Amino acid sequence: MDYQMLVLDLDGSLTNSRKELTEPTKQALIEIQEEGKKVVLASGRPINGIVPLAEKLNLSKYGGYMLSFNGARITQCSTGEIVYNRTLPADVIAPIYEITSTYPGLDILTYDGDQILSGIASNEYT
Repeated sequence: MDYQMLVLDLDGSLTNSRKELTEPTKQALIEIQEEGKKVVLASGRPINGIVPLAEKLNLSKYGGYMLSFNGARITQCSTGEIVYNRTLPADVIAPIYEITSTYPGLDILTYDGDQILSGIASNEYT
């Protein structure tokens, strides 16, 4: 099978249980890029949570991409250009918050730039 792009989830897929990129994985992905294939790191994380892995894999050298915010933003690593950005329309945010606030224990997250905002203070991601 011939492919031109490899899209990888981060946590528990690309990285191990300690969220570490192993040396054999790193070397394999660099070899793939040297063959001309593009590597895309995909995550629900904001962009600043992906950049360290992108740097370890030299994605900017090989023209890779970072897919962040669960697919809402795609950034080209070589240029830093945001090639895709999709946000919720402002008029749906208040109704979503009102509905979700009626469910105890349900937390919703939003972003302000690269900052994660949450209504619950004790969240491991905020």
